[in-house]
Amino acid sequence: MKKFYVDLSIRPPVKDSDIDRYCKLLGMLKYKCIAFTHVYGLDSLSEFLIKVSRFSEKCDNISVIKRIHIIADNVSSVKKILREDFLREFSLISVETNNLETLRWASRDKRIRVIRVNKFTSRHIDSSEQRLLLESNSVLEITLRNLLYRRRIEWLRVVIDSLRKSVAYDIPVVISSDATSWLEFFPPHVGISLCDLADIPPGMCLSFLSTIPLSLTSCGR
Repeated sequence: MKKFYVDLSIRPPVKDSDIDRYCKLLGMLKYKCIAFTHVYGLDSLSEFLIKVSRFSEKCDNISVIKRIHIIADNVSSVKKILREDFLREFSLISVETNNLETLRWASRDKRIRVIRVNKFTSRHIDSSEQRLLLESNSVLEITLRNLLYRRRIEWLRVVIDSLRKSVAYDIPVVISSDATSWLEFFPPHVGISLCDLADIPPGMCLSFLSTIPLSLTSCGR
């Protein structure tokens, strides 16, 4: 099988010139599939759908899915959003939280396939989280964009610690750029280098950037 990559968190580009840059960059780096992410309550849904449609028209060599990312610190808020009709537009749902009850609930719910790691979540990667994620066939997502900004060393520690604990507990992991523009996009070798710092074998790390995220999508089916 030819080497390929998947990124499950990119914000759709606005300008045609940025679409062209992304298309060229993704093709050059052998990306097979990407997920454009709509952050609930932050972005306009209608504008998001238009941007995704424009990208798909201009860049037909990259498979695209739509993902919604929910940031909430109580279970009732997540449940309310999951009842919304517009969720039919999305093939992937993720949650990020700073609340333990919400983390455990979201990890258990089979509609939610991705739990995003933040500083809070990283402290609760344990046997309980492993059991819930494996039962729901979900994954932990480690993102790279924060490495570009303030407190990057602090985030680097979170990334390395989360990678190590996830592997120790046998929790499936995906590594995503979380880029809001093509300038924030991280090529795959950055993720592989971080795995190396965490003493994770290259073959296992490659799955975090390819086969595991691909398994959460409809790309290539």
